[in-house]
Amino acid sequence: MAYGDWRVLPEPAMLWVNTFILFLSSVFFQKAKNFSNHYDFRGARIYLILAGLLTLIFLFGQIVVWKTLVSYGYFLSSNPSFAFFYLLTGLHMVHLLGGLSVWSFSVYKTFNEDISVNELRSTISLSTMYWHFLLIVWIFLFGLLLAT
Repeated sequence: MAYGDWRVLPEPAMLWVNTFILFLSSVFFQKAKNFSNHYDFRGARIYLILAGLLTLIFLFGQIVVWKTLVSYGYFLSSNPSFAFFYLLTGLHMVHLLGGLSVWSFSVYKTFNEDISVNELRSTISLSTMYWHFLLIVWIFLFGLLLAT
């Protein structure tokens, strides 16, 4: 950017690791959906749990990124570009936390034998679609960060 108050934010390597972790969690959601489409809800449960664990690792990784940036002196109030980074990644984290609540409901449903098969498949399918959306949003945000 050509503006004096818009400084470039460094790219901690952990952002790349986090991107891979989020991608892998999306892959695991897709595997869970594939298992549920074949009526293998035990397999779906395993991949749902793995996807959720990876998401928690991603969230922890984001906190590590924030702490790293703060330790280098890149504070929220220091610069508009830093504020946008913290705001956008923070909003993404909020959406992931909301997704984890739906995820936990999906995992719960895989243990509940009173749930209809179609309802369970639908829940897993919608959770997977939401996760893919969050991955696309993250890739867009990450690309935006790299471009600025």
